[in-house]
Amino acid sequence: MIGPRATPPRRTDMRAVLYARFSTDLQRAASIADQHRALRDALPRLDLTEHAATSDAAISGTTLARPGLEAALAEIEAGRAKVLVAEALDRISRDLEHVARIAKRVNFVGGKIHTLAEGEIGALHIGLSGTMAQLYIEELARKTKRGLRGVVEEGRVAAGRAYGYRPTAERGVFEIIPEESLVVQRIFEEYASGIGSRTIAKRLNAEGIPGPRGREWKANTIVGERAALTGIVNNPIYDGRIVWNRSTWRKDPITGKRRCFELPRDQWVEINAPDLRIVPPELWRAVREAQGEFVRRGKVKRATRPLSGLLFCGVCGSRLTIIGRERYGCPAHKETGTCSNGRTLPAADAEKRVLDGLRQHLSDRALVEAYAASYVAERKKLRDAHARDTANARRELVQAEREQAQLTEQLGRAPAAALDAIMARLGTVAEKVKELRAMIPAESESADVVDLAAWSPDYLTRHLDALWSQLTADEVEAAAARRALGAMITRIVFHPEQTRGRYRLEIEGDLAAVMLLADGKVRDLLVAGVGFEPTTFRL
Repeated sequence: MIGPRATPPRRTDMRAVLYARFSTDLQRAASIADQHRALRDALPRLDLTEHAATSDAAISGTTLARPGLEAALAEIEAGRAKVLVAEALDRISRDLEHVARIAKRVNFVGGKIHTLAEGEIGALHIGLSGTMAQLYIEELARKTKRGLRGVVEEGRVAAGRAYGYRPTAERGVFEIIPEESLVVQRIFEEYASGIGSRTIAKRLNAEGIPGPRGREWKANTIVGERAALTGIVNNPIYDGRIVWNRSTWRKDPITGKRRCFELPRDQWVEINAPDLRIVPPELWRAVREAQGEFVRRGKVKRATRPLSGLLFCGVCGSRLTIIGRERYGCPAHKETGTCSNGRTLPAADAEKRVLDGLRQHLSDRALVEAYAASYVAERKKLRDAHARDTANARRELVQAEREQAQLTEQLGRAPAAALDAIMARLGTVAEKVKELRAMIPAESESADVVDLAAWSPDYLTRHLDALWSQLTADEVEAAAARRALGAMITRIVFHPEQTRGRYRLEIEGDLAAVMLLADGKVRDLLVAGVGFEPTTFRL
């Protein structure tokens, strides 16, 4: 009797990207190879074929800035692979929000996530495993902080290296560097005698003495902030005291960057460490007396000047800041002494010269007509490109809506085994339809009607004067006006001349942005000048 023919093993075209990760330099680099090996061994059982293998070594699972993960997702989003395979979900991410975001990206293109620990990842896995991974990170942070406190209680340093110290073979134990300790004592002595922090910084830089981490000395490096215990003269370690837990770092949920936040004083931990004292007690007290009764006054916010952020030093290229009574000056000269430009610029005089220069520039009728013609041509180019994009979106929308209708019709007569696949595809198509509809304007945009005759020099200078007056108005108006001015002016370079009190200003920018302001297109100011030639003129 001949039995039924054996069914040959099914060959799959389901391609997978293998992803591996470990967190710190303290773990074995071979961990990546071990993970990839385990994933390859599992591919036949999962009926998958390998398309690519990516990895991230010594990168935390709490960040999305991982080239290996991005490369894996790019392969799936490009349609070259369908499944992201990892050892466990926490290898992909330990952040609940990030896990959900990655799953959305994969599901959007019809892909899947599969891990050896959890199997195929669904909504339940994302919720439970993601929550457990995040709790693990929070618990790890709590235990780390507890361990650091123990280090401090033992008289060891749990923070980074302060100037004047170097680490020893024993973890958390530092020793004094004799040469740097002399510099610390000198700073305290000069400060106590009434010498300002800027003068001290300039002297140290002039003598070629490197500052903390080999950088130049700055006034803020020396004086810091008394209440926050920052700056050389405020750091309690020089007085033989370790103060820990003064601040904490948190990751910004929007940018992903870490930010420092000060903690209340009642959470600070202070331990005596006489072996680390560099400054004698009487000198420490003398500096406190020199500081007087100063206790971190709130910073007085100066009114922002119209040209703030636009002026640059013509000698070293530093951005000029307000120095003294309403005068611009080079901070590299004042703070570090590394720039030879010690001249200052009266703010009101500079603003008048820039405004007069812009007015004069816009009084050139031939130049205004050339700008206007370029502006109209650029607007037409942008409008035509938008029309093409809209037409393409309309065609894609028709196709997507047709597929959506077909899939909906199939639901009523499809076998149970096919329902999951149809529902997944229907969700993807519905999301695409939603995106395409958002790209298509509700009404066709009317073509710009531009009255070139209205763009007379007088008309433009009136708008320029109105913009200038807004720069000193309330905070909201001034912020919008500064963005507008920044669209016209890239930078203003301050060049001092040999004769005292004489200088020249060189303006670099795109005055075609004035056309957008005059035409009421304030929303376009941030992209003004695309396709225009930049202009430079001197005052």
